[in-house]
Amino acid sequence: MPDDVEYKGWVIEAQSHKSAGDRWRPHALAIIYVGPSTREHHVSALPNDMYDTEQDANAYAVELAKMRIDSQVWRP
Repeated sequence: MPDDVEYKGWVIEAQSHKSAGDRWRPHALAIIYVGPSTREHHVSALPNDMYDTEQDANAYAVELAKMRIDSQVWRP
C-alpha cells in the first residue's frame, strides 16, 4: 500500500475510510514484529475529526500513530 510508513521499527498502514457525507475518517493500523509474533494496534481519530480527502485523512492517521508510538503507549 502506498500509504505505508516505517517508523521506529513499526509499520503504519493508513486505512482511512469514507463516512457519511462523503468525508473521510482517519484510521491507521500500527504493526511491529517481535520475534515470531506480530503486535497490531488500531488508531482512530475522534469522531468529529473528518477530512475532505482520503489523502488528508491518511496523513493525519499516520501522525496520530507516530504520536502514540513516541509516547510509548504501545511497547514492542
